[in-house]
Amino acid sequence: MRDITLKTPAGEGNRLEATRGPCVSVFRPIIFGITGRGLEWRPLLESCGIEPELLAEPEARIPAEVFDRFWLKAAELTGDPCFGLHVGEHLRPLAANILGYLMLSSPTVRDGIERVMRYQRVVFDAEWLSLMEQGSSLLIRFEAAGAEPLQIAAQTEYRAMIMLKILDWVTALDFRAGEARFRHPALGEHSEYERILRCPVKFECKESELVVSKASLDQPSLHANPEIARFHEEHAARHLADLEDQSTSRKVKTHLMSLLDRGPCELPGVARSLYMSARTLQRRLAHEGTSFNAMLDSLRRELSLHHLEQVDTALAEIAYVAGFSDSSAFSRAVRRWTGKTPLEYRRLHASKKT
Repeated sequence: MRDITLKTPAGEGNRLEATRGPCVSVFRPIIFGITGRGLEWRPLLESCGIEPELLAEPEARIPAEVFDRFWLKAAELTGDPCFGLHVGEHLRPLAANILGYLMLSSPTVRDGIERVMRYQRVVFDAEWLSLMEQGSSLLIRFEAAGAEPLQIAAQTEYRAMIMLKILDWVTALDFRAGEARFRHPALGEHSEYERILRCPVKFECKESELVVSKASLDQPSLHANPEIARFHEEHAARHLADLEDQSTSRKVKTHLMSLLDRGPCELPGVARSLYMSARTLQRRLAHEGTSFNAMLDSLRRELSLHHLEQVDTALAEIAYVAGFSDSSAFSRAVRRWTGKTPLEYRRLHASKKT
Protein backbone atom coordinates (compact mmCIF):
# COMPACT_ATOMS: atom_id res chain seq x y z
CA MET A 1 0.00 0.00 0.00
CA ARG A 2 1.17 3.50 -0.72
CA ASP A 3 0.82 6.89 0.92
CA ILE A 4 -1.30 9.29 -1.06
CA THR A 5 -1.39 13.04 -1.35
CA LEU A 6 -4.82 14.63 -1.51
CA LYS A 7 -5.19 18.14 -2.84
CA THR A 8 -6.72 20.68 -0.52
CA PRO A 9 -9.02 23.33 -2.02
CA ALA A 10 -6.05 25.69 -1.97
CA GLY A 11 -4.05 23.16 -3.97
CA GLU A 12 -1.63 22.26 -1.19
CA GLY A 13 -0.77 18.63 -0.54
CA ASN A 14 -1.83 16.95 2.68
CA ARG A 15 0.06 13.73 3.45
CA LEU A 16 -2.17 10.95 4.74
CA GLU A 17 -1.47 7.37 5.69
CA ALA A 18 -2.57 4.85 3.08
CA THR A 19 -3.73 2.42 5.75
CA ARG A 20 -6.60 4.67 6.85
CA GLY A 21 -9.91 4.75 5.06
CA PRO A 22 -11.38 2.56 2.31
CA CYS A 23 -9.71 1.34 -0.88
CA VAL A 24 -10.33 3.41 -3.99
CA SER A 25 -12.15 0.42 -5.51
CA VAL A 26 -15.23 1.28 -3.44
CA PHE A 27 -15.58 4.54 -5.39
CA ARG A 28 -16.26 2.82 -8.71
CA PRO A 29 -19.90 1.79 -8.15
CA ILE A 30 -20.67 5.33 -6.97
CA ILE A 31 -19.07 6.75 -10.10
CA PHE A 32 -21.14 4.36 -12.24
CA GLY A 33 -24.21 5.68 -10.42
CA ILE A 34 -23.25 9.24 -11.38
CA THR A 35 -22.32 8.58 -15.02
CA GLY A 36 -25.46 6.49 -15.51
CA ARG A 37 -27.41 9.72 -15.08
CA GLY A 38 -25.33 11.57 -17.64
CA LEU A 39 -23.45 13.54 -14.98
CA GLU A 40 -19.72 14.25 -14.81
CA TRP A 41 -17.84 12.63 -11.93
CA ARG A 42 -14.34 14.12 -12.25
CA PRO A 43 -15.21 17.60 -10.92
CA LEU A 44 -16.95 15.92 -7.99
CA LEU A 45 -13.81 13.93 -7.14
CA GLU A 46 -11.63 17.01 -7.43
CA SER A 47 -13.98 19.05 -5.22
CA CYS A 48 -13.27 16.45 -2.51
CA GLY A 49 -9.52 16.83 -3.03
CA ILE A 50 -9.10 13.54 -4.92
CA GLU A 51 -7.14 13.32 -8.15
CA PRO A 52 -9.07 11.14 -10.68
CA GLU A 53 -5.81 9.36 -11.59
CA LEU A 54 -5.76 7.89 -8.07
CA LEU A 55 -8.55 5.48 -9.03
CA ALA A 56 -6.06 3.59 -11.18
CA GLU A 57 -3.99 2.75 -8.08
CA PRO A 58 -5.40 -0.57 -6.78
CA GLU A 59 -3.70 -0.32 -3.37
CA ALA A 60 -4.46 3.35 -2.70
CA ARG A 61 -6.78 4.35 0.14
CA ILE A 62 -8.85 7.43 0.78
CA PRO A 63 -9.48 8.87 4.28
CA ALA A 64 -12.93 7.89 5.54
CA GLU A 65 -14.00 11.50 6.02
CA VAL A 66 -13.23 12.21 2.34
CA PHE A 67 -15.15 9.09 1.30
CA ASP A 68 -18.15 10.26 3.36
CA ARG A 69 -17.94 13.70 1.75
CA PHE A 70 -17.92 12.12 -1.71
CA TRP A 71 -21.05 10.10 -0.90
CA LEU A 72 -22.81 13.24 0.30
CA LYS A 73 -21.83 15.32 -2.73
CA ALA A 74 -22.79 12.52 -5.13
CA ALA A 75 -26.24 12.19 -3.55
CA GLU A 76 -26.68 15.97 -3.64
CA LEU A 77 -25.53 16.17 -7.28
CA THR A 78 -28.05 13.57 -8.43
CA GLY A 79 -30.86 14.94 -6.28
CA ASP A 80 -31.83 11.34 -5.55
CA PRO A 81 -32.96 10.66 -1.94
CA CYS A 82 -32.51 6.92 -2.65
CA PHE A 83 -29.10 7.29 -4.31
CA GLY A 84 -27.46 4.51 -2.28
CA LEU A 85 -30.24 2.06 -3.12
CA HIS A 86 -30.07 2.88 -6.82
CA VAL A 87 -26.27 2.50 -6.91
CA GLY A 88 -26.61 -0.89 -5.23
CA GLU A 89 -29.46 -1.91 -7.53
CA HIS A 90 -27.09 -1.88 -10.52
CA LEU A 91 -24.15 -3.68 -8.91
CA ARG A 92 -22.67 -6.48 -11.00
CA PRO A 93 -20.38 -9.35 -9.94
CA LEU A 94 -17.47 -7.76 -11.79
CA ALA A 95 -17.80 -4.75 -9.48
CA ALA A 96 -17.00 -7.00 -6.51
CA ASN A 97 -13.70 -6.64 -4.67
CA ILE A 98 -11.77 -9.26 -2.73
CA LEU A 99 -14.60 -9.47 -0.17
CA GLY A 100 -17.10 -10.34 -2.89
CA TYR A 101 -14.79 -12.99 -4.32
CA LEU A 102 -14.24 -14.45 -0.85
CA MET A 103 -17.97 -14.77 -0.34
CA LEU A 104 -18.64 -16.22 -3.79
CA SER A 105 -15.99 -18.93 -3.44
CA SER A 106 -16.90 -19.96 0.14
CA PRO A 107 -18.71 -23.30 0.68
CA THR A 108 -21.91 -21.82 2.17
CA VAL A 109 -23.60 -18.44 2.36
CA ARG A 110 -23.01 -18.16 6.10
CA ASP A 111 -19.35 -19.13 5.78
CA GLY A 112 -18.98 -16.43 3.13
CA ILE A 113 -20.54 -13.74 5.35
CA GLU A 114 -18.28 -14.74 8.23
CA ARG A 115 -15.22 -14.42 5.98
CA VAL A 116 -16.36 -10.99 4.83
CA MET A 117 -16.77 -9.98 8.49
CA ARG A 118 -13.28 -11.28 9.29
CA TYR A 119 -11.58 -9.35 6.49
CA GLN A 120 -13.88 -6.34 5.95
CA ARG A 121 -11.19 -3.89 7.08
CA VAL A 122 -9.04 -4.94 4.12
CA VAL A 123 -11.37 -2.95 1.86
CA PHE A 124 -13.17 -0.53 4.18
CA ASP A 125 -10.77 -0.17 7.16
CA ALA A 126 -13.91 -0.16 9.30
CA GLU A 127 -16.08 -2.85 10.83
CA TRP A 128 -19.44 -2.13 9.23
CA LEU A 129 -20.83 -5.68 9.02
CA SER A 130 -21.87 -8.11 11.76
CA LEU A 131 -24.10 -11.16 12.13
CA MET A 132 -26.44 -11.75 15.09
CA GLU A 133 -28.79 -14.62 15.96
CA GLN A 134 -32.38 -13.96 17.01
CA GLY A 135 -34.51 -17.07 17.43
CA SER A 136 -34.92 -18.78 14.06
CA SER A 137 -33.60 -15.70 12.26
CA LEU A 138 -30.22 -14.14 11.62
CA LEU A 139 -29.68 -10.38 11.57
CA ILE A 140 -27.15 -9.07 9.06
CA ARG A 141 -26.24 -5.69 10.55
CA PHE A 142 -24.41 -2.84 8.85
CA GLU A 143 -23.23 0.55 10.05
CA ALA A 144 -22.30 3.85 8.44
CA ALA A 145 -20.55 6.60 10.35
CA GLY A 146 -20.99 10.27 9.55
CA ALA A 147 -22.83 13.44 10.45
CA GLU A 148 -25.03 14.20 7.43
CA PRO A 149 -28.41 12.38 7.22
CA LEU A 150 -28.28 12.11 3.41
CA GLN A 151 -24.76 10.62 3.48
CA ILE A 152 -25.61 8.16 6.28
CA ALA A 153 -28.78 7.03 4.47
CA ALA A 154 -26.98 6.61 1.13
CA GLN A 155 -24.14 4.54 2.59
CA THR A 156 -26.35 2.41 4.84
CA GLU A 157 -28.83 1.60 2.08
CA TYR A 158 -25.99 0.85 -0.34
CA ARG A 159 -24.49 -1.60 2.16
CA ALA A 160 -27.85 -3.35 2.48
CA MET A 161 -27.88 -3.71 -1.30
CA ILE A 162 -24.30 -5.05 -1.34
CA MET A 163 -25.38 -7.91 0.90
CA LEU A 164 -28.58 -8.65 -1.03
CA LYS A 165 -26.75 -8.61 -4.37
CA ILE A 166 -23.98 -10.91 -3.17
CA LEU A 167 -26.54 -13.28 -1.66
CA ASP A 168 -28.21 -13.36 -5.08
CA TRP A 169 -24.91 -14.16 -6.80
CA VAL A 170 -23.91 -16.81 -4.26
CA THR A 171 -27.16 -18.77 -4.45
CA ALA A 172 -28.20 -17.89 -8.04
CA LEU A 173 -31.66 -17.45 -6.54
CA ASP A 174 -34.06 -14.56 -6.25
CA PHE A 175 -32.86 -14.04 -2.66
CA ARG A 176 -35.25 -12.10 -0.46
CA ALA A 177 -34.81 -10.96 3.12
CA GLY A 178 -37.68 -11.29 5.56
CA GLU A 179 -37.42 -7.60 6.43
CA ALA A 180 -35.08 -4.63 6.06
CA ARG A 181 -34.67 -2.21 8.97
CA PHE A 182 -32.87 1.13 9.04
CA ARG A 183 -31.91 3.43 11.89
CA HIS A 184 -32.38 6.55 9.78
CA PRO A 185 -35.75 7.98 8.63
CA ALA A 186 -37.03 7.37 5.11
CA LEU A 187 -35.84 10.05 2.70
CA GLY A 188 -37.64 8.71 -0.38
CA GLU A 189 -40.93 7.04 -1.27
CA HIS A 190 -41.62 3.93 0.79
CA SER A 191 -42.79 2.05 -2.31
CA GLU A 192 -39.38 2.58 -3.95
CA TYR A 193 -37.57 1.04 -0.99
CA GLU A 194 -39.82 -2.02 -1.10
CA ARG A 195 -39.49 -2.33 -4.89
CA ILE A 196 -35.70 -2.44 -4.75
CA LEU A 197 -35.21 -4.33 -1.48
CA ARG A 198 -38.10 -6.73 -2.32
CA CYS A 199 -39.22 -7.09 1.29
CA PRO A 200 -41.04 -5.12 4.00
CA VAL A 201 -39.01 -2.07 5.07
CA LYS A 202 -39.03 -0.22 8.40
CA PHE A 203 -37.27 3.02 9.36
CA GLU A 204 -36.11 4.70 12.58
CA CYS A 205 -35.33 1.29 14.09
CA LYS A 206 -32.79 0.49 16.78
CA GLU A 207 -30.37 -1.06 14.25
CA SER A 208 -29.84 -1.14 10.49
CA GLU A 209 -30.17 -4.79 9.51
CA LEU A 210 -31.54 -7.42 7.17
CA VAL A 211 -33.62 -10.17 8.77
CA VAL A 212 -33.03 -13.55 7.09
CA SER A 213 -33.78 -17.15 7.98
CA LYS A 214 -31.01 -19.39 9.27
CA ALA A 215 -31.87 -21.95 6.60
CA SER A 216 -31.27 -19.44 3.81
CA LEU A 217 -27.69 -18.87 4.99
CA ASP A 218 -26.95 -22.58 5.22
CA GLN A 219 -27.37 -22.96 1.46
CA PRO A 220 -24.26 -23.99 -0.49
CA SER A 221 -22.65 -21.43 -2.76
CA LEU A 222 -23.00 -22.36 -6.41
CA HIS A 223 -19.58 -20.77 -6.99
CA ALA A 224 -17.78 -22.59 -4.15
CA ASN A 225 -14.14 -23.27 -4.96
CA PRO A 226 -11.79 -24.24 -2.11
CA GLU A 227 -8.61 -23.33 -4.00
CA ILE A 228 -9.85 -19.88 -5.03
CA ALA A 229 -11.24 -19.26 -1.54
CA ARG A 230 -7.89 -20.20 0.01
CA PHE A 231 -6.01 -17.93 -2.41
CA HIS A 232 -8.21 -14.91 -1.64
CA GLU A 233 -8.18 -15.60 2.10
CA GLU A 234 -4.37 -15.75 2.20
CA HIS A 235 -4.23 -12.48 0.25
CA ALA A 236 -6.77 -10.85 2.61
CA ALA A 237 -4.93 -12.12 5.70
CA ARG A 238 -1.67 -10.52 4.55
CA HIS A 239 -3.38 -7.18 3.99
CA LEU A 240 -5.17 -7.37 7.33
CA ALA A 241 -1.88 -8.06 9.11
CA ASP A 242 -0.44 -4.91 7.53
CA LEU A 243 -3.41 -2.87 8.76
CA GLU A 244 -3.27 -4.26 12.29
CA ASP A 245 0.44 -3.77 12.91
CA GLN A 246 -0.52 -1.26 15.60
CA SER A 247 -3.15 -1.91 18.27
CA THR A 248 -6.23 0.29 18.48
CA SER A 249 -5.46 1.22 22.09
CA ARG A 250 -2.01 2.42 21.09
CA LYS A 251 -3.50 4.57 18.32
CA VAL A 252 -6.06 6.00 20.76
CA LYS A 253 -3.36 6.86 23.29
CA THR A 254 -1.33 8.63 20.61
CA HIS A 255 -4.36 10.71 19.61
CA LEU A 256 -5.29 11.50 23.19
CA MET A 257 -1.79 12.74 23.97
CA SER A 258 -2.05 15.22 21.10
CA LEU A 259 -5.55 16.37 22.10
CA LEU A 260 -5.52 16.67 25.90
CA ASP A 261 -4.47 20.31 26.10
CA ARG A 262 -6.72 21.41 23.21
CA GLY A 263 -10.09 20.94 24.86
CA PRO A 264 -12.54 18.12 25.61
CA CYS A 265 -11.44 14.63 24.52
CA GLU A 266 -14.60 12.84 23.46
CA LEU A 267 -15.12 9.39 21.99
CA PRO A 268 -16.88 10.49 18.75
CA GLY A 269 -14.12 12.95 17.87
CA VAL A 270 -11.31 10.45 18.48
CA ALA A 271 -13.22 7.80 16.50
CA ARG A 272 -13.49 10.17 13.53
CA SER A 273 -9.75 10.86 13.76
CA LEU A 274 -9.17 7.11 13.46
CA TYR A 275 -11.65 6.81 10.55
CA MET A 276 -14.17 4.57 12.31
CA SER A 277 -17.51 4.88 14.07
CA ALA A 278 -17.71 5.40 17.83
CA ARG A 279 -19.33 1.98 18.22
CA THR A 280 -16.53 0.28 16.29
CA LEU A 281 -13.90 2.02 18.41
CA GLN A 282 -15.65 0.92 21.61
CA ARG A 283 -15.83 -2.66 20.33
CA ARG A 284 -12.15 -2.79 19.35
CA LEU A 285 -11.01 -1.35 22.68
CA ALA A 286 -13.20 -3.84 24.56
CA HIS A 287 -11.58 -6.63 22.54
CA GLU A 288 -8.20 -5.36 23.79
CA GLY A 289 -9.47 -5.35 27.38
CA THR A 290 -9.94 -1.62 27.89
CA SER A 291 -12.32 1.26 27.18
CA PHE A 292 -12.09 4.85 26.00
CA ASN A 293 -12.90 6.30 29.43
CA ALA A 294 -10.41 3.99 31.15
CA MET A 295 -7.66 4.99 28.71
CA LEU A 296 -8.42 8.70 29.08
CA ASP A 297 -8.40 8.43 32.86
CA SER A 298 -5.16 6.41 32.85
CA LEU A 299 -3.39 8.90 30.59
CA ARG A 300 -4.53 11.86 32.70
CA ARG A 301 -3.33 10.07 35.83
CA GLU A 302 0.04 9.32 34.27
CA LEU A 303 0.57 12.91 33.14
CA SER A 304 -0.78 14.51 36.30
CA LEU A 305 1.30 12.48 38.75
CA HIS A 306 4.42 12.87 36.63
CA HIS A 307 4.10 16.67 36.64
CA LEU A 308 3.14 16.80 40.33
CA GLU A 309 6.47 15.18 41.06
CA GLN A 310 8.17 18.14 39.35
CA VAL A 311 8.01 20.87 41.99
CA ASP A 312 8.44 23.73 39.52
CA THR A 313 5.21 23.03 37.56
CA ALA A 314 2.19 25.06 38.67
CA LEU A 315 -0.96 23.12 39.54
CA ALA A 316 -3.08 25.13 37.09
CA GLU A 317 -0.63 24.30 34.31
CA ILE A 318 -0.77 20.58 35.16
CA ALA A 319 -4.57 20.66 35.08
CA TYR A 320 -4.43 22.28 31.63
CA VAL A 321 -1.86 19.86 30.19
CA ALA A 322 -3.84 16.87 31.49
CA GLY A 323 -7.02 18.14 29.83
CA PHE A 324 -9.10 19.07 32.87
CA SER A 325 -11.76 21.74 32.52
CA ASP A 326 -10.70 23.46 35.76
CA SER A 327 -8.53 23.06 38.86
CA SER A 328 -11.40 21.65 40.91
CA ALA A 329 -11.90 18.75 38.49
CA PHE A 330 -8.14 18.16 38.55
CA SER A 331 -8.06 18.11 42.37
CA ARG A 332 -10.97 15.67 42.58
CA ALA A 333 -9.26 13.32 40.13
CA VAL A 334 -5.95 13.37 42.04
CA ARG A 335 -7.78 12.63 45.29
CA ARG A 336 -9.57 9.71 43.60
CA TRP A 337 -6.27 8.31 42.29
CA THR A 338 -4.11 8.81 45.38
CA GLY A 339 -6.40 9.62 48.30
CA LYS A 340 -4.59 12.98 48.64
CA THR A 341 -4.91 16.53 47.34
CA PRO A 342 -2.44 17.62 44.64
CA LEU A 343 -0.37 19.59 47.19
CA GLU A 344 -0.36 16.70 49.65
CA TYR A 345 0.80 14.30 46.94
CA ARG A 346 3.55 16.71 45.83
CA ARG A 347 4.80 17.21 49.40
CA LEU A 348 4.76 13.47 50.08
CA HIS A 349 6.77 12.77 46.95
CA ALA A 350 9.22 15.58 47.77
CA SER A 351 9.75 14.19 51.30
CA LYS A 352 10.60 10.77 49.87
CA LYS A 353 13.36 12.34 47.78
CA THR A 354 15.05 13.97 50.78
